[in-house]
Amino acid sequence: MPTVLRVDPPSIFFSYIGQTLPWTIFASFTGGLQTDVTQSTRLAVDSANPGVAIVEHGMVKAMGSGRTSINVRYGLIAQSISVTVPPFVRGDLNGDGIVDQSDLNVILAAVHSQATGPNDVRDLNRDGRDR
Repeated sequence: MPTVLRVDPPSIFFSYIGQTLPWTIFASFTGGLQTDVTQSTRLAVDSANPGVAIVEHGMVKAMGSGRTSINVRYGLIAQSISVTVPPFVRGDLNGDGIVDQSDLNVILAAVHSQATGPNDVRDLNRDGRDR
């Protein structure tokens, strides 16, 4: 059994709702062996508020604005990380809370590209394309 769990990153600050970020969970065992257990079947993960963030396939996904914690357990060892998702402002593509030239630059850089998914913030009219 592990003696310590470490989550990397130790906290998550999303830029926008729908964003997905990777994380890695390391377990330290007696003797100093450290192992990536992110995909282990012995790992138990839950979100204190799934309306803010969830964990899917080793990734953390922002579901709605707010703050929550994600709890990780491996045997008797537990670790918790804080997660923050900013309020949604349509057109605020860089997540700073203001719609301005910086957001327009994000759109201009994405002209003629496909949306990355249904929650791609650059797809303002939700037609599946960023332009």
